[in-house]
Amino acid sequence: MLFYKMTQKHLTTKIKRQNDYSSFSKELPYALRQLATELRSGKSLFDSMDSISRFDYGILSLEFSRVLEEIKYGESTEQAFLNLEKRVDSKAFSRVIYEILTSLRIGANLSSSLSIIAEDVNFDMRMKLKEYSEKLNAFIMIYTFLAILGPVILLTM
Repeated sequence: MLFYKMTQKHLTTKIKRQNDYSSFSKELPYALRQLATELRSGKSLFDSMDSISRFDYGILSLEFSRVLEEIKYGESTEQAFLNLEKRVDSKAFSRVIYEILTSLRIGANLSSSLSIIAEDVNFDMRMKLKEYSEKLNAFIMIYTFLAILGPVILLTM
């Protein structure tokens, strides 16, 4: 019984975390665009991340504020971002973290890289939505046939 409760609690936590991080990927392109715009305007990376953490980007805002807190309390910037990558299971966000760390090391233009990544993430989201709508359309056609045309054909027979 105890094992069942522990397993159930673990599964509930895992499902909740997956739901939180699914909303994370939905907010990512918008946050990246804001981050790129603020970097282009002359703000530092940390000021831009602070403004992202104050806006309502859901779990993304919480994770950015957590990174800023880790840096504030003595964690190296690189290690704070690597900790963030471990917490968040997203290929797109891993790419963002890699770009941020690379630009911090060599001084590259981060705003243009983030804009490109935001466009890629947005394109991927549109493709997934298109695939989903195509699958849904097929089910709607089957349902329409069975629910509407099926009884009509049976009545005429």
